[in-house]
Amino acid sequence: MGRKHTKHCHLPPGIRARKQRSGKVYYYFDLGGRPRKEIPLGTSLVDALHKARTLGAEAVDGAPTQPTVVDMFQLFVKTRFSTLKPRTRSDYEEYFRKLYEYFGNPPAPLDAIRAEHVKEYLDIRGEASKIQANREIAAMSSMFNHARASGLTNAQNPCRGVKRHKEKARDVYVSDAALTALIDAAPRPLQQALRLGHLTALRPGDLFDLTLENIRDGALHVVTSKTEERISFALEGELASLVEEIRNTQRATGCTSLLVNDRGGKYSYSAGDNAFEKARLRAAHAAEGAGATQLAAEIRRAQFRDLRAKAASDVAETRGILDAKALLGHRSVVMTERYVRSRRGKKVKPTK
Repeated sequence: MGRKHTKHCHLPPGIRARKQRSGKVYYYFDLGGRPRKEIPLGTSLVDALHKARTLGAEAVDGAPTQPTVVDMFQLFVKTRFSTLKPRTRSDYEEYFRKLYEYFGNPPAPLDAIRAEHVKEYLDIRGEASKIQANREIAAMSSMFNHARASGLTNAQNPCRGVKRHKEKARDVYVSDAALTALIDAAPRPLQQALRLGHLTALRPGDLFDLTLENIRDGALHVVTSKTEERISFALEGELASLVEEIRNTQRATGCTSLLVNDRGGKYSYSAGDNAFEKARLRAAHAAEGAGATQLAAEIRRAQFRDLRAKAASDVAETRGILDAKALLGHRSVVMTERYVRSRRGKKVKPTK
């Protein structure tokens, strides 16, 4: 049990990891002894940390008694992790992995971490992804503040005041021609998802979670997962026609999800995302074959999430910024104006 890691050196003392033929990594708590005894901790690093804490992993291999980043991460997992949204939890699992590689080998005492260490992490990690480096340090800063508030440490937050990488807001606008090309190249489930996404401007996570229970009293009722805003879309015009088409498609399946796949089950976010990648490639190739190189380039830049920006921009231009604000569920017009303007720009009249 006193033996040092030769692989997966970012792991805290007492936790082992083994990669299976399937590609999945399984974690174990090492009890030592001969023959070696181990307790399986599962495939989730976050769950492994939580379980290992109850087994006393923080006390093995001569781990320092002063609080380290391992203790900070484990405290966060134990007290705050379950309160995060599912997508955020998934993101944090990846943040934990990357932060462990730098701050957890060996586990750095919280009192010893300085701003220069955070800056060095940003520089090194930024070589692969500047945006992810920013997100990981933001997560670390949040966990450090939680550790201070919980009495784990009195050290100052080393992330505070450290300049992060400059980020550029996404400015892609999907034209009507590009959206039509994507829909034409998509299979039936994705076609319905794309049309519904454009008509409602819902985030993909909310869109793919819609069920029949969201439809009542002549409207599509949604509580957004990110901001918990309540929005009711009137079932009229193209939206009413589309919802009726979707319900006719899934009536025979018995599935309660609004978007269903060809097998009659729930059409998941991951399935829709994978289908979108393939449809985008087909649509771009078709545009290039027709000599529409500019359209092909536009299609290649498009992502599913850009439908939200397109819908907001279209509504702002035709019905005004207040309608766009209501559609997006934003709490301020300023936020909506910034969101729309970065995609399509402000429409103005010429001098003459």
